[in-house]
Amino acid sequence: MLDTYVRLAGALSLALDDLLGGVTWTPGEIEFEIDAGYEVDFDVEAPDAT
Repeated sequence: MLDTYVRLAGALSLALDDLLGGVTWTPGEIEFEIDAGYEVDFDVEAPDAT
């Protein structure tokens, strides 16, 4: 999405800082919920550390 902001700033003849001035962002949690109708189990053994 960064390229979209760069293109928009260029089209408006603005610096990217001016376009995004005053915008704040706080990272949050992202949750994905997928119901494919089946389950996948992974049985993976860790390699020996020796």
